[in-house]
Amino acid sequence: MFKKYLPLALSLVLVFIVFNYFFIEVWIDFQLAESPLKQWTIMVYLDADNDIDLGLFESPYGSKGIADFNEMEMVGSTSDVAVVVQMDRLNSSAVRYLVMKDNDTRIVGSPMLQDLGEVNMGDPDTLTDFIRWAVTNFWARRYCLIIWDHGLGFQGVCKDWNGVSPPPTPVENLTMTELKSALSKITNEIARPIDIIGFDACLMQMTEVAYQIRNYATVMVGSEETIPGYGWPYHYILQNLTNTPYMGVSQFAQKIVGAYRDYYKSHSTIYYDGSIIPTTRLTLSAVNLTQINALSMTLNNFASRLIDKYSVLRDELMRCRNLAQEFMTGELVEPWYYVDLYNFTQLVYSDEDISDLEVKTTARNLMETINKTVIFEWHDLGRYKYLRYFPRGKEETEWFLGCPGSHGLSIYFPKNSTHYHSSYSQLDISTESCFYWNKFLKVYLEIG
Repeated sequence: MFKKYLPLALSLVLVFIVFNYFFIEVWIDFQLAESPLKQWTIMVYLDADNDIDLGLFESPYGSKGIADFNEMEMVGSTSDVAVVVQMDRLNSSAVRYLVMKDNDTRIVGSPMLQDLGEVNMGDPDTLTDFIRWAVTNFWARRYCLIIWDHGLGFQGVCKDWNGVSPPPTPVENLTMTELKSALSKITNEIARPIDIIGFDACLMQMTEVAYQIRNYATVMVGSEETIPGYGWPYHYILQNLTNTPYMGVSQFAQKIVGAYRDYYKSHSTIYYDGSIIPTTRLTLSAVNLTQINALSMTLNNFASRLIDKYSVLRDELMRCRNLAQEFMTGELVEPWYYVDLYNFTQLVYSDEDISDLEVKTTARNLMETINKTVIFEWHDLGRYKYLRYFPRGKEETEWFLGCPGSHGLSIYFPKNSTHYHSSYSQLDISTESCFYWNKFLKVYLEIG
């Protein structure tokens, strides 16, 4: 009896497969071709083709990339907001998705729009192609680009292992010159800057990075410090946006920072050996890139005056530098020293041993410009080790420091010449008319 109906059963299965494939393809084509004008298109450039995909970082299910993707699926795209992702992982192709609501937090349930094969996410052409595809197919009034991966500040972002582990040498990443090139190309094509560029990557909220991309985005959102393994809380961020899709650029940028703050104030802990240990070195800020030219001018004036008076103020400037809020990555063999720009300038301004009027005036002008440039910022002030309850025999005595001197923008300021890297002299902020900060560093570090 079974053999009698076997051909019919196989035919029905084949028809189902063909119909299902055809239906999905037609549905995707309809979404791409007929989708109405969105209020926002969120473009997530998710580069997990590196050690992030080995489960070495905090996430509920091992892979941080999959965990964050599933957070996006908790909200998904709507008629007003399109969320598109290009995700590249180890040992797999780079794939483009339209993120749809899906309550299964263990797997990716959104429709795959394109399989690109192995790509180099550290190549500026790959980034340009993704933005071009997203803007072309998901037309919107406003665009937000989120670059997701490891970050090293002005040293670059988006490491790509080219699909293999261990990685090839050297590891590809987007340099600041390449990031500028990619953004310049795409903004020329669409005849407008991107509204928000966000870095879900460590240490990227630097004055140097902001200056490099100032002409190609309106607002930059990122962290002066490292970002925890859980990354941005995408479900809260997207819920805010889909609830109020008509919000403006500055308002949405502030919502991103606020969601990050609210999430980590209540979730920034890990359970270890009977103790609740908080992650406290947390920062996030939104910066108005249209103010960066003005900031660079006041920074130039400040640095120029420090050079003129350096022989007199050397000890005082060293003291201010050593007291300034510092951000440092432990990822590299050598430390990379970044400090909060406002905090250092404030220390110079308030130092009673520095009496030079022009130094004080240029410092005050720089602080005022930073305040105009930073739209919104949050930093963790620190907290006790045993935050939520006290295990038996433990006392609330150990304080975990936060970043109390953070004000939203960092700057490169190594402590000695061995930590000065020649690549810094190739940045726009070092080669254009506002080069005096780099010149000051060389005077301070006694580099010939």
